[in-house]
Amino acid sequence: MKKVSIDYFEDGFARCEDLDTEMMCNIKKERIPKEAKEGDILVICDDGTTFIDKKETKARRKKIVELQNEVFHKNKYK
Repeated sequence: MKKVSIDYFEDGFARCEDLDTEMMCNIKKERIPKEAKEGDILVICDDGTTFIDKKETKARRKKIVELQNEVFHKNKYK
């Protein structure tokens, strides 16, 4: 089992980053859930099935918003 983050979609593929190795990989769009979108965390099981890790996706999105708010808040007063 491994986890990847969807970076973007192009030419029938999801361009993803492997969260362990930080290497980029392509996954055929038909192999992933139809509702998957950029930024989602996918779990790729040993049997080839995939699903969205909704808890991990939500946590990462929250962290990104917090970091953006911190950066923009600090820059606001410079």
